[in-house]
Amino acid sequence: MSVKSACASLRGFTLIQIMIALAILGIALIPASYIFTTSNRKVVRGQALLDATMVAESLMDQVCYDRFIMSNVGRTITIPDDNFPQLKILPYFAEKFSATASITFEEEPTYFNQRNLRRVKVSVEWKEGDRELSTSLETLKANINDILLPLK
Repeated sequence: MSVKSACASLRGFTLIQIMIALAILGIALIPASYIFTTSNRKVVRGQALLDATMVAESLMDQVCYDRFIMSNVGRTITIPDDNFPQLKILPYFAEKFSATASITFEEEPTYFNQRNLRRVKVSVEWKEGDRELSTSLETLKANINDILLPLK
């Protein structure tokens, strides 16, 4: 075997080949990194929406009993509120997203003009960067103890 053929088999890649390979690899990684960062942002937004929904459900559970609803019809409670210290937003969610909540109690009209149906709406607002987002839950609550059914 000659010295020239031995050196030719040990040569390896040229600088141009390495640069072309790196360019192709770089072009392939740009969309992958974009997809990764976009999916991370969506996961964070999804977690914030889940936390806000959990806050709304927790508040709804705390206020949906007859005496509390009936004594606050026509009123909106903004949380945090010193008059209602038991109604709280999850501390880490309130701090991380500057979250607030409001609970509205309204009288809902019925077919027979009875005054026993109430609408309860819980809204949670939070900031994510420069965007203001919100979610809300609504329910109807009937006080069936006040209904007098006609006797036949």
